[in-house]
Amino acid sequence: MTQMNLADGIASMTVLVMGEGQERQPLAVVNGLDLSFCEESNAAELRIPLKEDLYYPILKSLSKDCQTTLAK
Repeated sequence: MTQMNLADGIASMTVLVMGEGQERQPLAVVNGLDLSFCEESNAAELRIPLKEDLYYPILKSLSKDCQTTLAK
């Protein structure tokens, strides 16, 4: 997979910093990230070609297995 999901990465980082047990903090402030936000996104920009999709071979094989099972 060549595309990074920055929002998930930042969220995971803040959970690590805030903690999940007795040490937890109610808020994390993230500074120094070189990000730019936009008002709209284009769905075509978010699509990953099947040849680059990490999960496609797995899902494709599962799909064949499911079709075989359903045919029985």
